Amino acid sequence: MIIWCIFILMCLFVLLLVLAYIKFALLTRRINKNWQALDSLLRYRTQFISALSLYGASLQEEGPIYLDQLNTAHENLKTARSVAQRAAEEAQISDAFNKILAKLSQQTELKQDNAFTKLQENIQHAETKIQRAQKRYNNSAQEFNMISSIIPLNLITAMFEMAPFECFEVSDEDKKK
Repeated sequence: MIIWCIFILMCLFVLLLVLAYIKFALLTRRINKNWQALDSLLRYRTQFISALSLYGASLQEEGPIYLDQLNTAHENLKTARSVAQRAAEEAQISDAFNKILAKLSQQTELKQDNAFTKLQENIQHAETKIQRAQKRYNNSAQEFNMISSIIPLNLITAMFEMAPFECFEVSDEDKKK
């Protein structure tokens, strides 16, 4: 009788182990899918840099500063090694986009330029999509990290060498830059 109880307990333990592994595998797949969506949107947004630079060249005072900030962030993006570094550079790009668009939208001749209006709408649409994708990725990563920190489940993540995921967020230090 005791042997059967031990056997049943071992079977339940193995079943829980398998279910937990499946849950982590599904979360990891969702995180990777959300990261790919976010990454493709961020890459899509970079195609607007050259067009915005052409319009931004007409700006007098702060225009060159903002364009330099945009190009520097784009170059630094290529060497970003972590999710946090990439998030900081992407935030710099978003900030530069917003500053340049704000300055350009003050010019009356550009308000009637259909190409500029379309570019502005595309950038704003891309930024909205990026924010949504960033939220989906961060929610998935936080869910994985929260579940993997629960005491019996953290043993499973350690056993299968599953590392926590970084969130795609900008730190307060990077926001001040």
